Amino acid sequence: HQSILDVHHQQAAELYSRHAQHHQTSSSSLVDNTSRVS
Repeated sequence: HQSILDVHHQQAAELYSRHAQHHQTSSSSLVDNTSRVS
């Protein structure tokens, strides 16, 4: 049984990790990011 807070925390953690990864890679590989978006 997952409570709403657990799900919210999980989503927040995923968003944060994704956000951190984006900042780590964006400085070194902007071209890779733009090609991945399109």
